[in-house]
Amino acid sequence: MSITFAEKLSRIPHYEAGAASVDAVESGDAKGVARLAANESPFPPVPGVVEAVREAATTV
Repeated sequence: MSITFAEKLSRIPHYEAGAASVDAVESGDAKGVARLAANESPFPPVPGVVEAVREAATTV
């Protein structure tokens, strides 16, 4: 059995990662860079999340 890739899917633009933060720092292009993982945000939690976590933590 062979698995084939649908030709129409190959036309969908794919994700291209940006330059690594290390590369930006080494090249001098980055001043004050904060490295974030894909699941991190520079914004605080949505209202109510901190309280929900605090309440849930009492049951662990």
